[in-house]
Amino acid sequence: MSLTPPLKWPDIPEFPGYRAGDDGSIWTCLQSVGGIKAGPQAIGNRWRKLKPDIRKKDGRKRYTLRHASGSYRRAYGSYFVLLAFVGPCPDGLEACHENGDCTNDAPDNLRWDTHSANLLDRRKHGTNVQGEMVNTAKLSADDVIEIRRIGKPLKQHALKHKVSVALISAILKRKVWQHV
Repeated sequence: MSLTPPLKWPDIPEFPGYRAGDDGSIWTCLQSVGGIKAGPQAIGNRWRKLKPDIRKKDGRKRYTLRHASGSYRRAYGSYFVLLAFVGPCPDGLEACHENGDCTNDAPDNLRWDTHSANLLDRRKHGTNVQGEMVNTAKLSADDVIEIRRIGKPLKQHALKHKVSVALISAILKRKVWQHV
């Protein structure tokens, strides 16, 4: 089975034998030497698309590529695509998805930006995990509204909802559950 490479697929700097496609795919022409997969590798002339490790939580694609130094680097596809199409990640920045779809690693959907900008994007796109969406949440939005409506005594709310007095206090001070 022969795969057609993307229209644009530049080399990934510092990772010889690897390219990133304009569709967000990662390709390699590395071949095992001596039949040992983890052993020495040589650059061949036949390119093949790498199969990503899919993160169960959100579907993000991860790859493990061999650096020019011989060590391996495991990162999300977005990192390698930006490295190939834009260049090295400036200090203090990270890969951000323009449309909030972390499974879309096409270069026109990616940018280097700050962590705080990435968090703002998550709010804007509705992908921010908060409140009841957090798998360890013990309260619902309705519980929080009730706690704020009634106010004190804190201990009574804590016992009723089986949470700490500190959490009830933080809710009343709007330090947590700020979106409600």
